Amino acid sequence: AYKKYSNICYNIPKSLQLRNNKKITKTVSKIKKHFRRVWGPISVLFKIIDEVISTVFYIIKLPLDILVEGIKIIK
Repeated sequence: AYKKYSNICYNIPKSLQLRNNKKITKTVSKIKKHFRRVWGPISVLFKIIDEVISTVFYIIKLPLDILVEGIKIIK
């Protein structure tokens, strides 16, 4: 590590680069695996919230549509 930061011309040996890349790849793979496990229930929760909001919107919209149609009939 000392040579790497003190000497600009120093090249890191390929064996060390590959070992670090494998560790990084393995760690990223584990992060993805656990994120997918967590995201499943969260996405279901988002879908439920979306459906509740849509239902409430249409419940509110229905009387307004009836009112607008009633005004059109009167004119």
